[in-house]
Order: sequence, then structure tokens, then C-alpha cells
Amino acid sequence: MTLGFIGAQGSEFMVVEVLDPLEDGSGWMGALSNVPDFLPMESGDLVTFGHRHILEVHYSDNRCRLWTGETNDDGHGLLELDDGETVLAAEWALLNTEGGQEKIPGWVVYWNCARPACIRPSHLEQVPPEEVGLRDAALKARMLKAAEDVVLVDGEFMQSTHDKFWMPDLDDRENLPIGESVKLIFTDGHAAERMWVRVAAKGEDNSYHGVLMNTPVHLPLEPGSPVHFEAKNVIEIHCEVDCREGVA
Repeated sequence: MTLGFIGAQGSEFMVVEVLDPLEDGSGWMGALSNVPDFLPMESGDLVTFGHRHILEVHYSDNRCRLWTGETNDDGHGLLELDDGETVLAAEWALLNTEGGQEKIPGWVVYWNCARPACIRPSHLEQVPPEEVGLRDAALKARMLKAAEDVVLVDGEFMQSTHDKFWMPDLDDRENLPIGESVKLIFTDGHAAERMWVRVAAKGEDNSYHGVLMNTPVHLPLEPGSPVHFEAKNVIEIHCEVDCREGVA
């Protein structure tokens, strides 16, 4: 959604991604999506706002649309047709939704978003089978390159600048047991996502090594990706629900 920001040098209208509602119900916590032209802010900065601050609401129409039904061993959605035939849900969506493509004999569906459960037609494409390996290699290289730009938000700094930004006690953050789940904020400067990480090891410098548990919506990371973090990055401890998909 779009909010207006006013500083000593003027005002700017910028897009903010909603992250969490405030505990007192007065509004939301969000992350700045724009790179300001002159205000002393950065993309990924956290802001709090209420209804009266919202100038415009934007609903993303290009996120992965994940299949929630039966899947095969590769994680691809399976759809049973009226005649009893079982087909790939993504292929059916690509060929049969409004403006769908014509089936190209011998070609296969390719997921440009690298999410096998996705059935959003704009993320899918028909390609020759012999091209799949090359596509996979190129996609992996692009994702690895993009992942280099993903960093962790310093929660302690955010807490010092935002009155309602809550964090666990420092003693708890500095003494996380192996196997515990913690929530961190990841950003690439354009999008910010709060995701769960399972603690795998603690370094001699008191930093932690963990494994990403979530499937990001925007960021070029994958579940199972290694994550190196510090106590200052931990904004929540212990996921009490299934936090392997989405953000709990």
C-alpha cells in the first residue's frame, strides 16, 4: 500500500509491504519497498501505520499460486479430471484458464518461479524436454546471484527506532538451544519477509548457523538454505505451529 512520508526536505509517496498487525490493534507494522529519492530512509526499513495513513492499497497479482491438493514425489500438483484421468495441475492451468496456451506436442511444462507447487499460468511455460536441464542450470545461477543481495535486518536497531517493535529478551536470544526455531527479517532492498530459521549450531563468536524453514514469497531463497545470524537479528523465538510454509 502507498503511504505519504514527510521530512525536513519535503514529502514522498512510497509503497509499504504489510508484515504484521500491531498488538494493540491500532494498525500494522510494514517494510518500506521503495528506495526514497531524498528522505533519510532505506528500502526494508520498518514503519508503523494506521488506517488514516493509507493513501492507496495494492494487491499483488504475481505471487506464486500454490496447489494445496495432492502432489507427486516432485512436489507438482495433481488434478483428477471428471473422466478419472490424473494430470499435472500446472499444465491444466496453463492450457485451460482464460487466455490459455495451445498444447505443443512433446513439450513439457517448466516452472520459471522454481516452485513445483505453483499453478499461476504467468509463471509457467512449455519448453522442449531437452531444454529443461539448461533452464535449471541458468535459473539456479540467477537465484544464487540474487541470494547474495539478501541480508538480515538488525532487530535491535529497529527496536531502538520504533517504540512498538518487540523483541525477546537479550539473554534468551544469546542462549538459543540447538533445534530451536527463531524468526528473522530478510530483505534484498526491494522486499522484506519474516521467516523461520531452525538453529543448527553456535559459533565461537556467539553467532548462529541455521537452516531456513519457510518458502519465501518474494526473496530468491529456498527452504533448507543455510543462514548465518546473530542475537540482534532474532525477533521471535519458537514457532508453535507448522512454520515450514508461509510466515507463521
